[in-house]
Amino acid sequence: MTFGLATLGFAVPLALGALVVLPVIWWLLRVNPPAPRLIQFPAVRFLFGLRRQEETPAKTPVWLLLLRLIIATLIIFAMAGPLVNPLPQLSGSGPLLIVIDDGWASAMGWKERIETLKALIGQADREDRNIIMAHAAPRPSGGGEADVEVSNLLTPKEANQFIQALTPQPWRLSRQSLLESLSRKEVQQSIGDKALVAWLSDGLHAGAPPETLAFAQALKGFGQVRVYMEPPRRRAMILLTPRNSGSSLV
Repeated sequence: MTFGLATLGFAVPLALGALVVLPVIWWLLRVNPPAPRLIQFPAVRFLFGLRRQEETPAKTPVWLLLLRLIIATLIIFAMAGPLVNPLPQLSGSGPLLIVIDDGWASAMGWKERIETLKALIGQADREDRNIIMAHAAPRPSGGGEADVEVSNLLTPKEANQFIQALTPQPWRLSRQSLLESLSRKEVQQSIGDKALVAWLSDGLHAGAPPETLAFAQALKGFGQVRVYMEPPRRRAMILLTPRNSGSSLV
């Protein structure tokens, strides 16, 4: 069994520049000792119990100095917006096009797929990018035929609401129908050719392998393509038709 350490990123990394003022804070705290305590005496008789020699700290105690520096450091890190396992910065200057393989093969790792979607939407929100969601599994329409859906331009908030209704569909994908939907003029104008395409693939060929390759090449027409896929042991398995090798079934 292996254990890995999570990576740490920051939403506002420029705020970490404030760490350079920590030595100045250290110097100021050492130069300026704590202010003397002011004691109000309700009557003169309390003066008899006081010491005649006045005592004032010459410098700030080390433990108090370190405590204040730690608090200042934590405030700076909080202002920088720490992120655990952040996604790399999105490429391109256009919207984020998310292509989702949401057929039967995606059901096994659906929870992880939703977490990836949330991370992508969060990164788009930090970069002020709009989002377009595209399904590869057809949805039944009012006319009785199944259609592949491509959303309009969505804000990150709208995209988060959009994925709440997502569920894996119990049938195969139709990537060719998705390409036809993406090739519509109004959709191409919304996406442009400088988008980042995030393809959440199920790792299976929808048709012959050349068709999957052609699908990936078509997505490159919108911009750089990133493929997100579960590890092999978490992908759906397909039982092939038995073949007779002469002496046994394979």
